Amino acid sequence: MIKLYYGNEPYYLSAEKDKILKEKGIDAGIFYSWEEAKEIVFVPPLLSDRRIVVLELEKLTADESLSAYLQKPSEFTDLFIFAGSVERNTKIYKLIKKDHAQMQCDKLSEHLLKKWIGKQLSNYGAAMNQDSYDTFMRRIPYYDDPDCNLYSIKNWICQLAFYHSEITEEVIKEVVPETLNEKMFALSKYLLAKNYPSAFRLAQLLLESREQPIAMLSAMLRTFRLSYKASLFPEIKGKALDAMLGAAQYQYAAAMRYPMPVLQKCIREIQISVNDIKSGKPAQAIFVTALGTLCETIETGSIDAGGNR
Repeated sequence: MIKLYYGNEPYYLSAEKDKILKEKGIDAGIFYSWEEAKEIVFVPPLLSDRRIVVLELEKLTADESLSAYLQKPSEFTDLFIFAGSVERNTKIYKLIKKDHAQMQCDKLSEHLLKKWIGKQLSNYGAAMNQDSYDTFMRRIPYYDDPDCNLYSIKNWICQLAFYHSEITEEVIKEVVPETLNEKMFALSKYLLAKNYPSAFRLAQLLLESREQPIAMLSAMLRTFRLSYKASLFPEIKGKALDAMLGAAQYQYAAAMRYPMPVLQKCIREIQISVNDIKSGKPAQAIFVTALGTLCETIETGSIDAGGNR
């Protein structure tokens, strides 16, 4: 048997690996390079009928030796490959895919994540209402930070449950640090509520705290893109819309009251600003200018169609 497990959720990759080792681990070995693993795949097992080889890689890339093995594997070895990511155009991946011997372990959808968090809360004898859950999710950058995973969330739930079985918004704000996403959510809310003085005050504080303008613009861009996409499907509501977008309603609902042309202009302006920063233009100046143009767009719906400054 040869099987590939890959994806950006290490919690599930680890769970699948532990399951294999628990079920078949008598003659099992874990290796971190094919150079090491290939020395043992043809060595007969001593204590069981099958030898289990677990190969852990950060990224599965082209490897002629491994490709050759996949085409003519050992008759008594089961090879399980675990990788954070894969190069899909490689011979290795195509050989494994051809045999349907793969399992993708990516980050959970909003719906599945909520169920998973509910189960973890239950395990700790704790609970939180919808408002608390929304606050918790705003403070956990699960979908925006590649280093934030289910291990991170489980750790925060453990700390929150230590305080009280009924986890309130106040407890969450005390225990879980505020993230850039939450700050940008607040900035977007000020903009969309046309509270421009508060928006600029918060923007100034963010710049003074050395938040990166390109990261702030990217976070805002996601809000407007979600709102625009949601506006394309007016017949879909509630949880069905959340599931389709892969996002909770609080992330996009505020902007949906604006016409689609306004959302399009906001998206275009933010994207132009991101590209300007990437091209080497002064990031803080670009960020402040973009914020001013967004205020104008939201207030009047007018913006230079050419994107000129």
